[in-house]
Amino acid sequence: GWRCIGVEPNPRFVALHKARGNEVLEYAAADFEADDFEFVVAETKAEYSDRELSAHSYSSLKIKPEYRDYKGGAVRNFKQTKIKVRVRRLDDILKTHCEDISHIDLLAVDVEGYEIEVMKGFTPERYQTKVIVLENLFHHADYTAYMEGVGYRLHKAIKYNYIYVPDDA
Repeated sequence: GWRCIGVEPNPRFVALHKARGNEVLEYAAADFEADDFEFVVAETKAEYSDRELSAHSYSSLKIKPEYRDYKGGAVRNFKQTKIKVRVRRLDDILKTHCEDISHIDLLAVDVEGYEIEVMKGFTPERYQTKVIVLENLFHHADYTAYMEGVGYRLHKAIKYNYIYVPDDA
């Protein structure tokens, strides 16, 4: 009975989601708004040997230095193309396309190092968000500090997925 909504800036992935009948909104989420913003798409035609790393591990608003250095600079194994995308605050994306949403049970944010930027464009209490999962590949303490500042505590970390719940939960 859940409604799942994807937010995806890569037109190729948007088309794949739509072909499968998934609800997807074509944006990059961040803490600012822009049209025709350069977004890096990393891809490879060959199978990459590292099971924990794929081209999806790099596609983002810009490849951050930590990601550029990750696993010995593995990003060099991927072709990088820049496309133009619309960037919006998650609050604005939801307001524009999902007026009927009053609460969110689960929000998962996996945006290759831009998780806090996405969260800065989202107001969890507006949607009574029950659980927020942030990818935190490098285990930065500032993720938890930020979430504590907006009323969420770290419930559990599973590998690099940090699960936050409201302080009063």
